[in-house]
Amino acid sequence: MAERPTQKFDAHITKKSKAKSWFLLLVLAGVPLGVFGGGYWFQTNSHRLVQSVRAKDTMAPFAAWALGRKGEANLVEEEVQSLVTDQAASSYLRRGAASALGTLQDPNCTRFLDDAAKNDPDPEVRAAACAALGDSGVDNAEPTIEYVLVNDTEPSPLAAACQAAGQLGLAGQISLLIDNLGTTDYRVRTAAREALVHFYPAGEAFGDDIGRWRTWYQER
Repeated sequence: MAERPTQKFDAHITKKSKAKSWFLLLVLAGVPLGVFGGGYWFQTNSHRLVQSVRAKDTMAPFAAWALGRKGEANLVEEEVQSLVTDQAASSYLRRGAASALGTLQDPNCTRFLDDAAKNDPDPEVRAAACAALGDSGVDNAEPTIEYVLVNDTEPSPLAAACQAAGQLGLAGQISLLIDNLGTTDYRVRTAAREALVHFYPAGEAFGDDIGRWRTWYQER
């Protein structure tokens, strides 16, 4: 009988914890619903998107991304060039700025993305910068991609750099791509393998077999 109050107390705590968990779930679900559902008008209103980026408000990361996807990142080109390396800005805003820069497909933007890919303390921002370089299609991104493949140790930037190497057709990085097939991270291995297919369409037949890839590379 002495243990029954403790059992009731434990049950009470469990119910409170469950209620809190459901509340957090609803909040997290409500944010994207608000942005992508009720926020449709915001997304299509270019003037409002530009204002948001310039104000660096809470919607600025999404606004930068949306302008890029609308092909209108040029409206805030100077702003996103500055924001992508602005450590005072949130990591989300730096990622949105990087994404927008990639859609400009402007070689002059490479230096901003280069800085972010190499030096940002957040691996997700470095990954966003690499992905933006891949999307940009510029011909001066190889030094940046090589630097990341050689020096970065985080899975997200490495996977993004592998993907960019394939997108940009950077044959000089094939050896490093093969090296990344040996990583323990599934995302990096997959990105490296998919990138190699750009250079050898039948490459999937090699899978993650580094030895066969090495033989092919030496004989090509």
